[in-house]
Amino acid sequence: MNHPYETYTERAKRALILAQAAALGFNHPAIGTEHLLVGLVREEQGLAARVLGELGAGPDRLPPAVEDGLGRGAHPIAGDLALTPPTERVLHQAVEEARHLGHAQTGTGHLLLALVDECDGSAVGVLAHLGLERAAVRTAVLQAIAQTAVATSDGPGAQPQRHGAPLPGPAVRFATATDLDFTVHTTYVAADRMRQLVAQGQVAVAEVAGERVGYACLDWLVVMAPFLGVIWVHKAHRRRGIGTALLHFLEAALRERGHDMLYSSCVIDEVEPQAWHRRVGFRECGLIAEFNDGGRGEVLLRKSLHADEP
Repeated sequence: MNHPYETYTERAKRALILAQAAALGFNHPAIGTEHLLVGLVREEQGLAARVLGELGAGPDRLPPAVEDGLGRGAHPIAGDLALTPPTERVLHQAVEEARHLGHAQTGTGHLLLALVDECDGSAVGVLAHLGLERAAVRTAVLQAIAQTAVATSDGPGAQPQRHGAPLPGPAVRFATATDLDFTVHTTYVAADRMRQLVAQGQVAVAEVAGERVGYACLDWLVVMAPFLGVIWVHKAHRRRGIGTALLHFLEAALRERGHDMLYSSCVIDEVEPQAWHRRVGFRECGLIAEFNDGGRGEVLLRKSLHADEP
């Protein structure tokens, strides 16, 4: 497997070896995200295996779920296997997850965080088959990291270099009238409109240790298409998965309300917001011309709310 994983802990590296073994065991020709999921749960001393086990997706349930979903190849595969593109992205994104949390090493928990944010792989579908939402898994991993003295939870020699103590995972809830001061103060949305959105259950607030640190609100595109109008996280809490947790909370609410698609947009020359949207599953679907000051347009994006759709 050709991947520069110098920052990976020994347990994370073993999970990759176990992923290849899983693919070979299923007679599959490449290492997909579903095999990485099996590798993580079979590396039993890692944080990822502990979290998955606590969520009811332990080594007794995950491998059979993979085989049920993808079947078993007819003939054994010889030699090293290639990585699928989604798996390649997960391995790179895991390093970013560690960096965002201020950790010098990449552990199994960071791999699982990256895995549940990769929408094009089969792993998310396997977890959904077992009744696990991506947001629930991500929150559980962040909480486990926060509760572990060594943040990577990968044993001796895995000493992370921290930039401040790791924060606990966010608690996400629907906003109430008492949150209006927070949401109106930090956005361009008018107070009356924000009051309406809060009353309609379209605004989510994230808290860390009881402090409000971010929020997201839905609006409506055309008639009945939900649109991610605002997502904001306090500067001190960015790159810690809070925006993604807010997004997943609203996605779950939309699915319960019968919606199957979510739209959003980014200013056409803002690279980082576009990259975040693509990382969490949005895909470009059009352009909005001359929408902002100076005639700058916006990229229109959309995301399926069903794990088995692109």
